[in-house]
Amino acid sequence: MASFNLLDLNFLPSLLILILPVLIPRLLPKFIKNKLRAAFGPFLTLAEIYPPDVAEGGGGGMKLVLWKTVLLVGAAGIQGLGWITWSVVGSLDETKGLTEKENFVAGTIGVFWIYSSVVNFLAPSQTIRPRLLIFYTIQLVSSLLVFLTATFTFFANDRSTSFPLSLRTFISEGVATVLDLVVIGVSLSLYASEVPQAFIDEVNEKKASGRLGPSPEDTTSALGWLTFSWVTPIIELGNSGYLKEGEVFTLSPTQAAPIVFKTFQRAVATSLSWKLLKTNGRDLTLDAVFTYLSVLCVYGSAFCIKGILDCLTSPSAESIAKAYVFALSAFLITVVKAQSDVNHLWFSRRAGARIQTALASAVYEKALKRKDFSGVTEGKGTSGVGKIIQLMQSDVTQISNLAISSFQIYSAPFEIIVCCIFLYSMLGWSAFVGLFALLLATPAQRWFNVRNIDIQERSNTARDARVNMMEELITGAKMIKFFAWEGRWVKKVKDARNKELAVLIEDRVLGSCNEALFSIVASSVTVFSFLSYVTIQKGELSVGTAFTSLSLLGMLQGPLMGLPRFYTRLLKNWVSLRRIEDYLLEDEVPAFVSSMIVSVDSTEGEIGFIDASFRWNAGIKDKDASKGKDKKKADAKPPATSIPAVEEVPVVEARVFELNNISFVFPSSGLTVVTGATGSGKTALLLALLGELTIVSGHVLLPKDLSHVDKDGLTNSCSYSSQTAWLQNLTIRENILFGSPFEQDRYDAVLRACCLLPDLNTLEDGDETEIGSKGVSLSGGQKARVALARSVYSRAKNVLLDDPLAAVDSHTAAALVDNCLSGPLMDGRTVIIVSHHVELLLPIAHSLIRVVDGRLDVAGSVQDLRARGELAAVVEVEEKLHAEEETVLEETPEKVEGYDQPIVVVEKKKAKKMVKDEEREVGSVRWETYKLYFAASGFILCMFTFAFMAVTINFSIVERWWIKEWTESYKTNGTEHVVSISSGLLKRGVNTLSSLDTSQTAFSLLGQQVGPRISLSSFNPLRPDARTHPLFYVGIYAAITLADGFAGVLSSVASCFTAYRASKRLHNSMLASVIKCPPRWFDVTPSGRIVSRFSRDLQKIDEELPFYILYVAHYVFQLAGAIILVLAIVPLFALPGLCIALVYAHLTGRYIRTGRDLKRMESIALSPVLSGFSSMLDGVVTIRAFSAEKRFFAQYQEDFDKSRQMWWWQWMSNRWCLLRFDVIGGISVLFASLLTIYQGRTAGLGGMAIISAQSVTMGIYWTSRFYADLEQQMNSMERVKEYLHLPSEAPNTIPETTPPAYWPSSSGETLISVKDLVISYAPELPPVIHGISFDIKPREKIGLIGRTGSGKSTLGMSFLRFADPISGSITINGIDITTIGLDDLRSSISLVPQDAILFAGNIRDNLDPFQEHSDEDLRDALTRVQLGTPTSSGPSRAASSSDLIKLGEEADSEANLKAEPIASGGGKISITLDTEVSAGGANFSQGQRQLLALARALLRRNNIIIMDEATASVDFSTDTLIQQTIKEEFKDAALITIAHRLSSIIDYDRLLVLDQGRLLEFDTPFALLSKPSGEDAVFKGMVEKSGKFDQLYAAAEAKVKASA
Repeated sequence: MASFNLLDLNFLPSLLILILPVLIPRLLPKFIKNKLRAAFGPFLTLAEIYPPDVAEGGGGGMKLVLWKTVLLVGAAGIQGLGWITWSVVGSLDETKGLTEKENFVAGTIGVFWIYSSVVNFLAPSQTIRPRLLIFYTIQLVSSLLVFLTATFTFFANDRSTSFPLSLRTFISEGVATVLDLVVIGVSLSLYASEVPQAFIDEVNEKKASGRLGPSPEDTTSALGWLTFSWVTPIIELGNSGYLKEGEVFTLSPTQAAPIVFKTFQRAVATSLSWKLLKTNGRDLTLDAVFTYLSVLCVYGSAFCIKGILDCLTSPSAESIAKAYVFALSAFLITVVKAQSDVNHLWFSRRAGARIQTALASAVYEKALKRKDFSGVTEGKGTSGVGKIIQLMQSDVTQISNLAISSFQIYSAPFEIIVCCIFLYSMLGWSAFVGLFALLLATPAQRWFNVRNIDIQERSNTARDARVNMMEELITGAKMIKFFAWEGRWVKKVKDARNKELAVLIEDRVLGSCNEALFSIVASSVTVFSFLSYVTIQKGELSVGTAFTSLSLLGMLQGPLMGLPRFYTRLLKNWVSLRRIEDYLLEDEVPAFVSSMIVSVDSTEGEIGFIDASFRWNAGIKDKDASKGKDKKKADAKPPATSIPAVEEVPVVEARVFELNNISFVFPSSGLTVVTGATGSGKTALLLALLGELTIVSGHVLLPKDLSHVDKDGLTNSCSYSSQTAWLQNLTIRENILFGSPFEQDRYDAVLRACCLLPDLNTLEDGDETEIGSKGVSLSGGQKARVALARSVYSRAKNVLLDDPLAAVDSHTAAALVDNCLSGPLMDGRTVIIVSHHVELLLPIAHSLIRVVDGRLDVAGSVQDLRARGELAAVVEVEEKLHAEEETVLEETPEKVEGYDQPIVVVEKKKAKKMVKDEEREVGSVRWETYKLYFAASGFILCMFTFAFMAVTINFSIVERWWIKEWTESYKTNGTEHVVSISSGLLKRGVNTLSSLDTSQTAFSLLGQQVGPRISLSSFNPLRPDARTHPLFYVGIYAAITLADGFAGVLSSVASCFTAYRASKRLHNSMLASVIKCPPRWFDVTPSGRIVSRFSRDLQKIDEELPFYILYVAHYVFQLAGAIILVLAIVPLFALPGLCIALVYAHLTGRYIRTGRDLKRMESIALSPVLSGFSSMLDGVVTIRAFSAEKRFFAQYQEDFDKSRQMWWWQWMSNRWCLLRFDVIGGISVLFASLLTIYQGRTAGLGGMAIISAQSVTMGIYWTSRFYADLEQQMNSMERVKEYLHLPSEAPNTIPETTPPAYWPSSSGETLISVKDLVISYAPELPPVIHGISFDIKPREKIGLIGRTGSGKSTLGMSFLRFADPISGSITINGIDITTIGLDDLRSSISLVPQDAILFAGNIRDNLDPFQEHSDEDLRDALTRVQLGTPTSSGPSRAASSSDLIKLGEEADSEANLKAEPIASGGGKISITLDTEVSAGGANFSQGQRQLLALARALLRRNNIIIMDEATASVDFSTDTLIQQTIKEEFKDAALITIAHRLSSIIDYDRLLVLDQGRLLEFDTPFALLSKPSGEDAVFKGMVEKSGKFDQLYAAAEAKVKASA
């Protein structure tokens, strides 16, 4: 009969596995199959990436291994013939006693085996066939059961009657088992999935060359997959020393960012969420399948434990044998669960990884295509830089994590259903009584959900605001320091942080209340169920029922409490998904602008405008706003070379800058000069030409066809140099090449033409010098010339230059015009240059445009303008307004450094890195790091939290003990149950074989081990009978559970405030440390690296680290209690427990060492991703102009894959550990169960021991797991700790040396005295100021002049102690500035920098950030720097030539983005104190920002003013007015001016001439001009070369006479 039952169990599963998967697809309608294939088909396969090579006959399959095919075919064929033979013999020989059904079943199984043999013969494969493997496994289990039964029968029964049959069965089933093992073993050696041979060859080639190729998961065998041994190489490498980048396998090609994103883009869906589900449907479905299997295994294990306890309740030979079988079954189920878990977690992790890759790539790509809203205040339908970075860092990660844990949303309901069915089988309808308590929590849960959504939105807003503020602080750190604003900015950031933490603590408290509610509800479920069962149903709680019910109800708490939590988390992440979707729907630039959108074939190459009008990007998207409005539309049929304005501009109730009625086609192969007053719209004109402004009407002609190359080798595309040079944190050479191929001759010619050779020759590493973030190591002129060289080196035919001559001196400007703009490098190229140097450019210009109030006032060829008499008027305006305007001479490249000098080829050596690689800790996390966190949290508060946690954990032990007491109280007083098992047990075990499952028979022999008399329980007369006093036990049980919940709530609340305190203190300490760093530190540290500490790392400390600490503490306490309890009940468990603990410790150490290194490597690999993303956002206009988006996107994806590579292997090492821990945990529970049965413990003690053994297993696993995770999360603490010990400047205040309140005073003979001053940027760098000495008198006006890189700015900054002198001194009023506090020094000196920075807010906030002045004073300051109200709000009439002079003399106005009604056609807008300023002041031109910085200096009214080329970017007319203001407003102050324009400083008191950090001359202008000509008369030589000697000499002479 046993064989018959086994045949049934063998046949039915085999039939289902082999037949149904073939039949079902054939029965389904085609449209259903297509839908299923689309929804659940593979996201991406290797076969799609490595298609067969058609040229070689399509051979893309794997090479076969013949011996494997032979074994599979042969073993399966033998099995099939054996089964068929048995069936035939059984049907012919009736003495075999087989029925027709048995013969049919045996024959069918034989056919199945033959089928598998034929399949492997006709279609041999190196990839495992899952259906056949499952079939082989079913056959193995069947054969093994029969073999064990036959073995038991052969050795236990009387051989005289059944010896031949038993021996024959023993041998035949042994052979069958061996054959099953053969086919399974061979199958497991096959590839786990289809692998193209091309990919295998590529992997083998990399191995042969000693390189690590892609992840072995694609080429691993089925056995390697089941055991996760493909991760072992990484574990081994991680334990042989600390891991390095080259020692980590790269990602599978199916997870590479470029491939994943392309596949994601191809998917079509109605929303982003559906698109994510559609593209990852297969992985999420397989995740669900394995999750359901895992849930069934969980409750299967609970069923086995109940079986053990039931057997121990009424021990007998039969029940003891069953107990052993249940113990082994529980272990096997644990192994199956381990496999299910590791597979479902792998599929969910891969889905999450792909989702993160797709979304991150989508965010980056969108940033390359979206309109540039840098000049728009965030909140007007746009995303600011900080928010976009948060989307990339936080929101994308949260959505990815949601996908990874999405199994909870469907596993929880399924688990609840299974659990309820199981409970009903034990407690009846009472199981559902407690569930009604859940209904009471529904309204409260709904309220919690609503509050959580609100909190999440406020938390995102608060974090975005703080990160934006930190971005501004880091960007403007130098200016903040030089204005002595650190303390106030620190307060500002702290206030923003406090708002963020207030939301965080609200979230934590709300979460604690939520946990408290569900803790009470979950406890009520158990209490009410037991109460109903013992009082209404009058049932008796047996040990098996009680402990199993308790275990089930405990497991039920997980999904009951987890489902609302996950639902809340789902709602929170829905906010993140919505934020990303809103961002992805923001307006994009027109198709002709971005090479990411479409490739435009424009071969005619015209560039210009046709009846075009533009407005500054307003940032409010309203597609329906223009309905019913009369708007000017683009023509339906534009010229062939133009791109129509396809977007319809919404009506925006905000006043923004506009360009109106622009029609001009720039002459091909000629140079066009664009000039006009500051703020007139020159830069806006270039941006409009690049498609960066919103097109209201008309057309833009912009060729961008890189594939079209003309006869000169020029592509029909553009290059662009912005007014504020955007440079990457790379070497000078890499910035110039900008992705173009290196051509030595062309490169050398570009260096000469852009006058860079003198600069490179002074740099130790030449063009290999790293320039730092935003080019901080270069001067303003050097940055402008590197950016110019980048535009010139490119092969683009059209070159757009935005005022590159403003940052250089007159002779360098002349050299650039002669050698670059009119040189051979510009032959055949169309050049459009914005500049005030009209007279200098006019001889080489083909056309001229003058912009006034957002319109073209003068436009045409130079020849036509001259013929019409308009050119003379323009030149007359320029000469009248700035006849004296020249720039201070840098040493003329032709004569001083040598324009034609040969390029010196120096011996190649490794260039010094300006930006150091990020440091990485090695080894385990040190105690000092933990101590830092606990100290920030407060040691007393931490001890309080841990104490409550320990109490909470102990309540679970008390709960189990009380259940034991309760169940044993049903015994009759004074009676004890005794079991005596005699030596005849073996015989009775055999007789009971028919009532047992065949698999149990082999374990019946173990029953003879139980021989002594075992007292199960005796009644304690001090306890009432549970039958008559059930409420006594229920009440105490309820009190225990409530106390448990109350202690948990106290622990949770304490942990909330502990985490809050740590988050606040760590942030404030790190902020204080960063703000105190020297200015040089901000130059050599990428801003993205700093922001990452204040965003990603702090977020982990805020939201993740506290929970990992609590988790570790929780499981440590649980583990300690469980170990003590198990050893008290089953002392024999000590030995196997010790062995298992050693294995756990070994595996834990290997996992932690590897995981920790991978986590650290991930953090370091992520920094270039974030800093590169931030840099791209700053330079997106330049990137688009060069059509370099695809290159930047490819680089980003490469960097992103490197960081994901570390992340992926970190989690795969976790899965490797999980699988082994689960199996070893199953072994641990198996030993505890067997020893409990062997030692004959009572059912109550046995239940406590087995459940505690499970707790030991789970405690060890989760302690190891969370400790490893904690070590990895502590990486954020290590990174924060690093920033707590940064180099620091001198103290802000030194009480002992605080200068007098009137300091610095204008009384006395000498105000500033410099003696033998030597300055270096850093101790390891050579000096840049070499032993100079001079004195400055009170109220004296000093001009600093010299070529770019001569040390002018360095000397100016030394007065503010940007670096302390190596030697020498600077004294002010006799006080050495190194002896006083920095705040005292810097608050007494005003600086007007060359690169002025504005902060987000309004004009009032920027002029007076700390409300120290009245509005009247602020308005007066604006007026004095020519930023007052304009004379009109609309464009003036077209100017005649006679009006040009008048127009040139009009005061310039500024752009105003303040929300006001639009004036009809207004191009010129007034500026007020309420005018909004975007981050960095991006909505203002460079000149406007400089004027606002000057207004700040006017308000401070210090006695020492330093101006660093403060008017270099304003037009000459404005500069003339500003110089007059400076002379009037600063007449009582000492003024040190670093200037380009000689007329600005020719009437100064004295001039200081520098060259290469050395003082050449220092005297009055007249004295310097009166020196005899020669090498010593450096300044005189400069003036003579300028061609304006007579005018400048006259001005200097007039100054002397006026002074006399």
